Amino acid sequence: MPIDVLWFSLPQPVDPPPATLGYLSSAGMVLTIDRGATYQSGLIVKKGEFAELKRAGLPAFRARIAQAAPVLSQVVETLTDWEQIKLLSVQMNRLPRWHRPGFIAIGDAAHAMSPMFGVGVNYAIQDAVALANAITPALRRGIVPSATLARVQARRTRPVRIMQGVQGRGHRLIARSTQGQQVLPAAAVTLIRLASPVLRRLTARIIGVGLLPEHVRTEAADGTGPMSVPESSR
Repeated sequence: MPIDVLWFSLPQPVDPPPATLGYLSSAGMVLTIDRGATYQSGLIVKKGEFAELKRAGLPAFRARIAQAAPVLSQVVETLTDWEQIKLLSVQMNRLPRWHRPGFIAIGDAAHAMSPMFGVGVNYAIQDAVALANAITPALRRGIVPSATLARVQARRTRPVRIMQGVQGRGHRLIARSTQGQQVLPAAAVTLIRLASPVLRRLTARIIGVGLLPEHVRTEAADGTGPMSVPESSR
């Protein structure tokens, strides 16, 4: 990935503006996740740039945050030590093979997702559900064939590959802001604003539910066969 994230906490300014995920300008991108009296904040930087920022010093770091997000200019002075700033080295990868006889990797062990959209936990749980559904009958017989594990990988690789592709394109777009480049043309911003109601519903579905939702299956109490867990119990 072309970027890293520097995480830190900032108090909310006096009379804060409406909550938003972040601020984006030619000076960079600053995240502002509302935590009540504070923001969980992050500065998007070029991959490996943290050491260079340290050499430039905290005053320059604070100035960069304020330039990208002027609303934070009155609170950045609370950053007085580099110990307050934590590096998240953004990476995204995927094992070519998830399984061996008697073993399968799922979640981050199989595919490290980017933090973009916060879907890593969703995909790990979906992997676990797909795996449980696939191996339970074989485990009752005492052994799980490698072919069963291969099918689990094939099923889960499809949505992971698509989402990682989306994340990669998003990171490359955001990386432009770390280089002082325009992220989106004005016409694209206008189009996004007009389509916002539809986009919100669509992205909520894709991010919250996933590209290939998995549903837990259990054996019916009378042993007649599988049944789905009711929606209210999921």
